[in-house]
This record gives sequence, C-alpha cells and structure tokens, in this order.
Amino acid sequence: MESLIVYLGKQWNRFKEWRRVQGDPAEKCKREDVRRFDCTKSFWGHSLRVGERRPNDFEGNRWDCGGHLTPLPRNGDECVIKMDSGKELVCRFYDVEPCGDPRDMFWAKIVALDYLPEGQPKSFTDIRKKVYV
Repeated sequence: MESLIVYLGKQWNRFKEWRRVQGDPAEKCKREDVRRFDCTKSFWGHSLRVGERRPNDFEGNRWDCGGHLTPLPRNGDECVIKMDSGKELVCRFYDVEPCGDPRDMFWAKIVALDYLPEGQPKSFTDIRKKVYV
C-alpha cells in the first residue's frame, strides 16, 4: 500500500510540473472584454448542459459542456451555473467549438472559477461598461 501511495505522489508531482510547463488552457484564454452568461435557467435557444467531470482532472474543476447560447460564447467568456447545493458557480469557457447547424449550438470545456458573490450580476456583456443583458 505504501508503494502505491509513493507512486501516486510521484505521478501527481509529474502532472503538476507538466501543467506548469504547458500552461493552463483556461488561463491562456483570459480576455478584457469578457461576456458572462446566466445559465441558471434554461429556455428555448438558451441552455447549457454540463457533462461529467473531465477524465484525468485531478483538481475536479473541469467539465465538458454543450449548449445553445446567443451570441455564441468565445474562449474566455464566463457562465454562471446552478450547483446541486443551490450555490451559483462562475465558470470560464475554453476550447469553444461552434457546431454550425444549428448556428447557436456549441461544444466547449469549462473550468470553475469561484462561487458568485452576493449582489454581483449574473450576466453582462462587458465588464468594463457594465452593460447588462
């Protein structure tokens, strides 16, 4: 059992080093003109379906997702999703791939950033201008 723990510890350290060298894809797509989408409620043409946790995600904060949003999210945009606990979680889109048909459908990966603080708006199109959707 001890040898397994030592082995897993070495693998974890190798993974952290690889991630430090490669860089985090969610961090690479940060932008100033970020848009935030309120995905706590779904309706026709506005939905986000979050799948299972990403394989080999040791931190447990990344998921695959797909949905219909207008305008289409870009890499670095954020979304607010409702958790089973009732809290609202802010996530960042990365590796966004538009489907093409229908035009508002996409596949993406999301990474959890933090829970939404009280009093902060759930959605806006531009943080600097505070133009609310």
